[in-house]
Amino acid sequence: MAHLGKERYLARLRDDGNRIRQIGEDRRTAPVTGCPGWSVADLMVHLGEVYEWVSAVLASGQMDRDSIVAIRRDLDARHELRKGLPASPGLGEWFGDELQRLLTRLESLEPDAPVWTWWELDQSAGFWQRRMAQETCVHLWDVQSAAGSEEPIPADMAVDGIDEALRIHLPAEYEEEEVDGRGEVYAFRQTDGNAAWSVSFGSGTIDVEEGALPARLTFSGSASDVLLFIWRRLGTDRVTLEGDAAELDRYNQLLRVDS
Repeated sequence: MAHLGKERYLARLRDDGNRIRQIGEDRRTAPVTGCPGWSVADLMVHLGEVYEWVSAVLASGQMDRDSIVAIRRDLDARHELRKGLPASPGLGEWFGDELQRLLTRLESLEPDAPVWTWWELDQSAGFWQRRMAQETCVHLWDVQSAAGSEEPIPADMAVDGIDEALRIHLPAEYEEEEVDGRGEVYAFRQTDGNAAWSVSFGSGTIDVEEGALPARLTFSGSASDVLLFIWRRLGTDRVTLEGDAAELDRYNQLLRVDS
């Protein structure tokens, strides 16, 4: 599935990041149900630190693991000094500065420019342009939900986000899990468009195909609801489930993503 492109990703990153800041200024103590234990202010600190980390990686021009680890270590030490930031009057300004710094870095790079990423199969600036836009749109929904004003994620972003979650995040998480697939297939279908995906789990392998194959469970809904379901922001009350509901426990063992 083709990416949406640099301009679309950075426009969403800019707009969604600014909306997080605006809502966060008024609702910073509200709990974020999609991120248990976090307030809106905690989410803003987390996301701002993600922006800071990616900006530092891009600015360094480094590609080797040791250099990236050193950057991470330096930033972790800086984060330890920020424990009071969620309650600070300067939270919004700091968040906005980190957002703008990241945008400036990403705007200066063409999508095929070589940069380090945590996904071995894509070492390009386009990875981060997409990842930061997707990270931000889901967290905007988190903040809106905390404020009681959530809006659907735009369909094109949601379809792109589903594809990213299934093809990149799921394999990365699956490698760390101790469960092993036995041929299970799960399908996802967009009802406000034509996109569909099937995920097949083998012994240590995952295969993602476009289209809905015969599956143990098929989850259908708007692209926004399916994306938020995959990221465990919504439950099965917001998607249509076809198949044996008893399979949900196995689904939850196998299909895990974390954002």
